[in-house]
Amino acid sequence: MKTTRTFKDAAKYILEENNRAMHTNEITELALEKGILITDGQTPSATMGAQLYQDTKYNSSSIFERAGRGLFLLKSKTGNEPISPGTTYPWTSRAFQTTRESILTYGKK
Repeated sequence: MKTTRTFKDAAKYILEENNRAMHTNEITELALEKGILITDGQTPSATMGAQLYQDTKYNSSSIFERAGRGLFLLKSKTGNEPISPGTTYPWTSRAFQTTRESILTYGKK
């Protein structure tokens, strides 16, 4: 397997360039189109997803953040401050927001 950059380096480049949450399929597609990721693998999107998921799950200093199923974005450059209840994003559903608000406000009453 040949790569010009690691999958995570390629994801960082694409996410910085687009400045939004993106699905791993889209990240991989753009990285391959731009030639910053070259691989002989048959499922590069699956590899990208696995790399980013593992990084966010097991690396407390990860630069990536999960934004939904298969969606990733770069963490805030100002730090890892928590997102306040009521913050909405265009890629999330209202049901998700309601659940998220319940979790964030649990025990604060």
